[in-house]
Amino acid sequence: MNVPDRQVNRHDWETLSPLAACVIASWVIDRAHAVVDHLESRLGWRSNRQVPLRTLLIGLEMLGMVGRRGHHRQVRLALRSLPLPVQRSLGVVQASGIPLSYRQVEKAIRQIAAILEDPTVLVDHDHPVANSETGEVVPCPVSCPYVVADHDWFATAMAQASHPDDIPRALDMAIDWTDVETWAKALFRFAPDAVRAPGDDPEEYHDDALAVAPAPVKPSGARSSVAPIGPDGRAVPSKDKDGRWGHRAGRTGKSEFFIGWDLNTLIGLPGLDGTQVAPFLEAVAIVPAASHPGDAAVKMLRPALRGHGQGPRR
Repeated sequence: MNVPDRQVNRHDWETLSPLAACVIASWVIDRAHAVVDHLESRLGWRSNRQVPLRTLLIGLEMLGMVGRRGHHRQVRLALRSLPLPVQRSLGVVQASGIPLSYRQVEKAIRQIAAILEDPTVLVDHDHPVANSETGEVVPCPVSCPYVVADHDWFATAMAQASHPDDIPRALDMAIDWTDVETWAKALFRFAPDAVRAPGDDPEEYHDDALAVAPAPVKPSGARSSVAPIGPDGRAVPSKDKDGRWGHRAGRTGKSEFFIGWDLNTLIGLPGLDGTQVAPFLEAVAIVPAASHPGDAAVKMLRPALRGHGQGPRR
């Protein structure tokens, strides 16, 4: 079909025009060449019916600039809100005039997610990973160059690619987290042990907090109301095989439970000497809800150190 020479399905961009967002997003994606090269090598897209990888990443980056979630429909609308000549140059509209479809975006994002869920080791350890005599795992030193291409690597690389080289980076950092609830509903009975991560102190979980636990449920046709146990030794309460029971502060001030993830971020802070720096996002780690916070902290520090060549002071 022929697409008229005008913008269609335009977003209500309050703070940034779609074209300006596209220019900035293109700059970020060009800097994140390691991400693009790795995904292209794994995807192997050759058909003209596939949306270009660079175009898809630009659409995701555009949404992040205006605080929108990267839903499949929103990615398509963001790209279709660009002027028609830009859409043609990015492959959003093909030479035949056929525009990018929702199904193309959905398929491409699913393929990228599948690659990141089956991560590849990009740089291996430069030291023994286990003691040859006792078999104990050897902790990685800060200088270890180990890199694995998973979801956190993708998010961290995209965040660091957005940092201009001429702006000083922070040497002081802070870690924060928030809850991310899964779309899947609870299918199995809730139990306090399903929230506790291995090694947690049971005294931290009080009866008054557990009193607001969701009511036990059981899927139709299920043989058991007891959730299966995942590889981490915790209950898998929904169709989201990686989501776990977690607890958070509710709007009323009481603790409440949810199924999903903990999104951890590493943010730059002003220096101890009063030096003012831009509060850049240095690293991202998303882990199952109620995981030990130290695991996410260690996972974020190493890419942050590689990001600006010297470690944070605190």
